[in-house]
Amino acid sequence: MSEEGRSVAPSPPAVIIKLSFLGPLRFRLRTRTEELTLPAPVTVRHVVDRLIEVHGEEIRDLFYNQYGWLDPRVFFVVDGDSVVSRKGLDTPLTGNEEITIFLALPMSGG
Repeated sequence: MSEEGRSVAPSPPAVIIKLSFLGPLRFRLRTRTEELTLPAPVTVRHVVDRLIEVHGEEIRDLFYNQYGWLDPRVFFVVDGDSVVSRKGLDTPLTGNEEITIFLALPMSGG
């Protein structure tokens, strides 16, 4: 109870999300791994938004295209499966998953 006699709602439990980065994304973020602590429930969208918050708005274009969708060059892999095969940005995360994010650069040539 608070001082005024009202109940205070407990904070949602925190979820620790462990991430691994590969390829150009690893160099852009200047780290191979990172841990984020987020309030439950957590989705892929929450993780991406927190990464932008931590690393700066200039990385927003790495993750989102002009329509606000996860950029198709970004592969967000949870326990070996692309989030595209799950629920995309709305894929729920518990903190027990193995999460790898990498950025594929377009290639050309012949």
